[in-house]
Parts: sequence; structure tokens; C-alpha cells
Amino acid sequence: MQRIFTFPEMPDFSKITEEMKNARLLIIGEDHVQLSLLTLQLQTLENLHKANANLVLAMEMFNTEQQHLLDDFMDNHITMDILKQKYDTSSEGFPLEHYGKLLEKAKKLRVPVKGIIIPRGQAAKVVRDGLESLDGPESVFPSKLVILGHDRHKAYFEALIRQSAPMMSTGFSLDRFFLAQIVKDSSMAYNISKILLQNPEVWVIAIMGKGHMEYGYGVPERVKECLTKEGITIEPVTISVREKNEPLHPPGIEGEKIADYLIRYEKQEEQNDDKT
Repeated sequence: MQRIFTFPEMPDFSKITEEMKNARLLIIGEDHVQLSLLTLQLQTLENLHKANANLVLAMEMFNTEQQHLLDDFMDNHITMDILKQKYDTSSEGFPLEHYGKLLEKAKKLRVPVKGIIIPRGQAAKVVRDGLESLDGPESVFPSKLVILGHDRHKAYFEALIRQSAPMMSTGFSLDRFFLAQIVKDSSMAYNISKILLQNPEVWVIAIMGKGHMEYGYGVPERVKECLTKEGITIEPVTISVREKNEPLHPPGIEGEKIADYLIRYEKQEEQNDDKT
């Protein structure tokens, strides 16, 4: 059942906590850099930490090659200013003025933070050169780990990107962009699954753009497939979002449950960011 809330109304955290006893994974899909959604994420982190101190925060905003930066910050070896300086030289490009608040909260609660996505440059190579580009000497995620998509997922992805006119310029290849999206989804799912497999008591909160998780596509279905191969069955708990005046479903995508919890909110950006 899909439960819909209008911010500042919040989901029932006691209900989510109860669901997490079996699921062990909460995936929060967002529209990037929205203040009200940051409030939701901070409250969720705090409430689930109260229920289980053995918590990990997994973030799309950091790639796996940046884990040493996160560890240095969490261990007080570098300040937020230094982390921001180093991060800003990378190609990931999310504003730490916003996401740094999640890092600060996680540090206060002593919750480990993990970067879970393939580096942006390697995903861009997939758009240019195809899946085989993942098997070069600089790759951190080989093509054999990619879990390919299906027609329903592709239709959803196409509906999303058709709302972004610049992406539909001359030379645009839907197939290549969808493949790159699948690579990102697969890398996040693989790394989330590793965290869950390493410790059977851990709970994971994973934060990512909503295009990576709605309708159970993308990351959720790939996490389930990764864990099924290891003899583990889970059903992730999912939260996604919609602006108050936004239709529930993208054009042509109707009738299915978007997420377990759907948050309606007023758009309030800290700064522009168009990544999905």
C-alpha cells in the first residue's frame, strides 16, 4: 500500500522502524537539494538510529573512489571545509552546503557513511563507448556486475528524461543513456548489498535521486537480485517525493505504486542542481 503525506507532515517512524526489522534497507528517493526533503532525511536518520545504533548511511552523492574522503571527515582527520575543497575538484558536483548537513548529523550520531555509486566519469564513458568501457584498467565496476534493464523500467526512464529538453538534443541516444543509468543503479545496488551482507544486524538508509528507485525499478530490484543470489530475501522500504503541484506519475506511466511512502512538498532549493 502506498501512503501519501504532505510536508511538514511526516511518515509514522514507528511503522518504518517496525518494517525495517525485516527489510534492513530504507531507500529514500529525492529531488536534489530541497530543504524540506533534507529535513525529512535528517529526522529519518535520527529516528532509525534511536531504533538501531547499528546503522549505515549510503549516499549517491559520493562515488566509491571518494570513500577515503568520507572516512577522513568522519574520523576528524579533515574539516568540512577541506572535504568540500577536495570534493569540489571531482566530477560528482553535488553541493556540500546541503549534503554536508547529513554528514554532520551522521558524525554526531557515529553513523558510518558510504559512497555507493560508480564515478561519474566512468558512467559517461558508457554513454560514449558502451558497456565494454567498464572493463578498462581504470574501472572500479566491471561489466559482469551490471544487471540489465527491462521495458517497463526503460519506459519510466524515457518519461523522466523527456521532461528535460537539453538532454534531447541532436545525437541523443536513449539506449546509451538508459544503459548508463542501469550501470549507476547496478553499482549502487551492489555496494548496498555488500554492506548488508557484511553484517546481518546492520540497517541501511540509502539516499539517491528518485529516478534510481521509483516503482521498485533501478536500485531496489537490483538489491533484491544481488541478495537472492546469496540466499537472502528482503523487500526494501521505499520513500519517494513529488512537488505539491506535480502529477503523481510521469506521462504515460500510470497505475503502479511509486513507493511505500510518498511525500508531497513545496519546492525550495538552496541552489540549482539538475542531476538525476
